[in-house]
Amino acid sequence: MKMKFLILILLLLTSVPTEAAPMIDKHARVAVMDFEPHEGTSDYSFDLLNAEKASNDYVIERLFDNGYFQIVDKDLMHEKLGDLNINGIIDAATAKEIGKILDVEYIIYGNVISIVAENSLTEAYLSVRIMDVSNGRILMASKGRGQSRSSSGVDLLIFRIGTIEATQQSVHNALQKATYQATDILIDRLFNQKHK
Repeated sequence: MKMKFLILILLLLTSVPTEAAPMIDKHARVAVMDFEPHEGTSDYSFDLLNAEKASNDYVIERLFDNGYFQIVDKDLMHEKLGDLNINGIIDAATAKEIGKILDVEYIIYGNVISIVAENSLTEAYLSVRIMDVSNGRILMASKGRGQSRSSSGVDLLIFRIGTIEATQQSVHNALQKATYQATDILIDRLFNQKHK
């Protein structure tokens, strides 16, 4: 009897653990909101040339390329939410209203945390969050970091202070890398995958 009990315990201890269920359905309807810059996003005062708005496109691109979610068209979203005044902060009541207007279960949004340039290197830092519109709860959040080197040539110069400069291409490349990293981490966590 003791032997059977020990074998049973041994089998239970060595059995393959089952994976936890994903937090949300891979095919859920989501809206990816425009990202907002944090105040003081850059060490220097310059126009990001819609870099923070491009983050939205980079998230959509990454989700679509990897087959996640039914994503509401960005232009349709802007048209339907035109009268709603959303300034980066989304509370539970606003989330419910967005969910109702766009017929989505979740919204993905975030912030450009900072963009810094030193010598020819541009670094971008970004945060991404996913919120359940039924209750305004943030289900998961992540951060990403991206780097890009400015090349000399005909690229549009955003700013120059002494020898420090950053180009539009450099800012967007760094931001794209940061957005991809943050989105990958968010998805890995939501679907219980190990982030690479």
